[in-house]
Amino acid sequence: PSDPSSTPLKPSSNVPFRKDKDYVDRGDILARIEERCSQPAGRAALVGFGGFGKSQLAIEYAHRVRQSSPDTWIFWVHASNSARLEEAFSDIAERVGLSSQPGAAADILPLVRKWLCNEANGRWLMIVDNADDELTVESQKDRKSASLASLLPQSDHGAIIVTSRNVDVARSLVGRQQDVIMVGAMSEDEAIKLLRNKLGDGPRDGATQLVKALDCIPLAIVQAAAYMDRLGPRMAVGRYLGELKGVAEKVQLLQKAASDIRRDGEALNSVLATWQISFEYIRQKRPSAGHLLSFMSFFNQEGIPEFMVRHYTDEDSEGQDDLLKICSEVSQVDFEEDVAALRAFSLVGMTKREDEFEMHGLVQFATRIWLRSTNVERRWHGVFIQAIAQEFPNGEYANWARCRTLFPHVLPTIEQEGPTIKKTDEWALLLNNAGWYAWRQGLFAQAEDMVSRALGIRKEVLDADDPRILLSSSLLGSILTGLGKYEEAERMHRQTLATHEKVLGAEHPDTLATMNNLAGVLDSQGKYEEAERMYRQTLANSEKVLGAEHPSTLTTMNNLALVLDRQGKYEEAERMHRQ
Repeated sequence: PSDPSSTPLKPSSNVPFRKDKDYVDRGDILARIEERCSQPAGRAALVGFGGFGKSQLAIEYAHRVRQSSPDTWIFWVHASNSARLEEAFSDIAERVGLSSQPGAAADILPLVRKWLCNEANGRWLMIVDNADDELTVESQKDRKSASLASLLPQSDHGAIIVTSRNVDVARSLVGRQQDVIMVGAMSEDEAIKLLRNKLGDGPRDGATQLVKALDCIPLAIVQAAAYMDRLGPRMAVGRYLGELKGVAEKVQLLQKAASDIRRDGEALNSVLATWQISFEYIRQKRPSAGHLLSFMSFFNQEGIPEFMVRHYTDEDSEGQDDLLKICSEVSQVDFEEDVAALRAFSLVGMTKREDEFEMHGLVQFATRIWLRSTNVERRWHGVFIQAIAQEFPNGEYANWARCRTLFPHVLPTIEQEGPTIKKTDEWALLLNNAGWYAWRQGLFAQAEDMVSRALGIRKEVLDADDPRILLSSSLLGSILTGLGKYEEAERMHRQTLATHEKVLGAEHPDTLATMNNLAGVLDSQGKYEEAERMYRQTLANSEKVLGAEHPSTLTTMNNLALVLDRQGKYEEAERMHRQ
């Protein structure tokens, strides 16, 4: 019988968004994309401010390719940060049948690149969305994984579309300036057509004035149309224009709150105005939906898991900085109604998966600015941290799927720790477990940073002999070993071992694990005799406490055999291996 794994898979698409029935043609942009992508190893970059419709153009093009060329693989890669990038490549690996290969978990990025290079796998189109961060695109010395640029092969049978707010990043990915397509605001005619598509045909006096007031920015027009559509016949375009003028002063205050953050200024003004009108209405009519939006603004904008966003508080407790406890999960009915309200105003969207949400980056940004201007950003950041700390497990292999889902959402908060974060044990727990997962993924420098911070906080807020301090210090010792910082690792493991023996006793399994780790560091430094003594002591206690056939006992026995071998004690090493 033939091997089923050798049967070619049918090309598919993982574009997470449905075709937009209200899509408006943007002049010759799609034709220019096609011109570049139809070339061998073709590449095109769509560059412009947030809210200008870059991703919508890529979505439309991808659906057209899928319809006209069903034998072409279409891969959508979220590239807003390194964790999202690796998650996307893992999804590609699973889709094309690579995830079951031996060693796939450790080498998923080069495996996918190799697959993309193989012409026998057929034509493919890849959309690299939101490639704004130079650190994600360029190689990093402290990362085990490759840079985004090195993962995108020059394959005659493949094409790549990049969307980015950063022209330098875009150019570095497509290679030539002539392959960079600048996406500006819509023309007046395009903007009016988008507004009419969203509101339906019929007389719309003031449409021209409205799209001009919104600078013909697609995201702002979509939000304005959603608001008018929600309120029905009583919300004419002229009345909405009046409300726009009415929020001008509030928008100025929000802009001041945003002045210290570099963002797309040209798009921000209009989006802040439309967001303000919609948000004020939601807060009055359904305050709990406003709470949900506030909570969601701290997640990564893509792939927000439904199981996480059910943890928002539905109490109108803004301003109570001490209220950081998570309310019990809101009811299904209340949650669905809150989501429906946010979707109706185009503040939140859903992916094809139905259990994931997405928010435009500018909508998140506007929400965060409002939270800052009303002095509740710290409170909501605390709610987010406490909720995700409860859900983020340790980095053991059994938890990798859950960790992979949540890691992109904790990474921005961890990398940009600021005054809105309280140094609590929940924050330390999140840092510790995220660092644990990063260590298991070979991201040693990130892991060291996270776990070092976790250990520092735990030493501040917990008793000196608390087991959580021991957990972080032991984990940090292992990470330092992975980085080759053996002297630091040895000091850390010795301190941890002394505390373990004092608090837990010499024969506790955690003590034995630390002894084994310390022996390993000694071995790595060539201190073979001391390592041998430590392994023998660990083995004796492990056989006594855990039993001769326990996995930890067998691991220690194997380590002892290896250190004997390194000392030339071959006969004893052989006996140990046979045993």
